Amino acid sequence: FEIIDKNGNTVTNASKIGTGYKVKMASGKNYTLIVWGDLNGDGEISISELAAASRVASDPNTKVSDIQLLAMDVSRDGNVKIPDLAVLSRLKNEG
Repeated sequence: FEIIDKNGNTVTNASKIGTGYKVKMASGKNYTLIVWGDLNGDGEISISELAAASRVASDPNTKVSDIQLLAMDVSRDGNVKIPDLAVLSRLKNEG
């Protein structure tokens, strides 16, 4: 398999994987990776990303990309809610 970063470059040292990275399998299948809380693809959860998730939780009509919504929706129920924010906050603090 091959790992491709969000800019289309092959990753040779995958010490940090970010949302939007792709895994190209030898079989030809491709998978997009989601890292909970990582909205910008740098592999980390920042305060600004937590703030963005909070905005989405308080106003579900806030515009975000599908991949960003997946990175925020830890419960996988299609919505960003307080429990999702609690998990993301804990992950940031442990990170």
